[in-house]
Amino acid sequence: GTTTATAANVTSGTIQTLTSSTANISSGSAIFSQGTVTTLNSTTGTISNLSTTLAGDFTISQGTGTLGTTGVTAGTYGSVTAIPFITLDAKGRITSATTGTFSSTPADGSITPAKLSQPFTSGTSVNSTSGTAIDFTGIPSWVKKIEIMFANVSLSSTANILVQLGGSGGIETTGYVSQASLVNVNANTVGATNGIIIFNGEASSACSGILTLGYIDAGSNLWTAAGTFARPGGGVSSATFTGGYKSLSATLNRVRIASSNGSDTFDAGTINIMYQG
Repeated sequence: GTTTATAANVTSGTIQTLTSSTANISSGSAIFSQGTVTTLNSTTGTISNLSTTLAGDFTISQGTGTLGTTGVTAGTYGSVTAIPFITLDAKGRITSATTGTFSSTPADGSITPAKLSQPFTSGTSVNSTSGTAIDFTGIPSWVKKIEIMFANVSLSSTANILVQLGGSGGIETTGYVSQASLVNVNANTVGATNGIIIFNGEASSACSGILTLGYIDAGSNLWTAAGTFARPGGGVSSATFTGGYKSLSATLNRVRIASSNGSDTFDAGTINIMYQG
């Protein structure tokens, strides 16, 4: 049958099936205390004011869907002086939002060499009191400048001091161009092809100063050298100057300070290096 009135109360009995062919609820309100409606769809019925809580965080009240809150206060987080800190759950929702302050100007003294990508780095000083050579190894490949510092360094006899460079194949002992001059009442000059030569010349003299190595060209691993040294003691106190260059066969990773004749030994002083990119 068909119920067409504005209200119908069915208080007893059984309605077996309500379909488009057997029943039509078209307006008003209908209350069924017994019976089964087997199908409600777009062709047989419309639910216009449903209220229910679905599994999870979504509810429907009087036909309006609502997402559950996450506990985050609505607003804008972050600015040119504030860093946003955001927490997400597994569903991609923001569950926490705060900010933290920062300064674009670092505090004085907070930028240390260790924090730089290519820092100023000091090696470990070596007492030049024995042996014929002193090596500094493990120099990083990004180094572009090395300073070799001498303090009261001397040899046991009349040999000069050499600085030799090397790469992965070891120290290289050929191909250098180098000159050093002793300045006093009589100018003396010595040369070397097996290293950057530093004038010494007397067992009783000791040199103090800095030799600077500069990286010139990546294609040929070309390095240049220049240094000035005080040479008190000996027959006449004096100053010495040195310069030169060397093209290496591989990227520099070590330097050696040695006696020029390979037999005189170091007997005083301290040597260290400092390098930078």
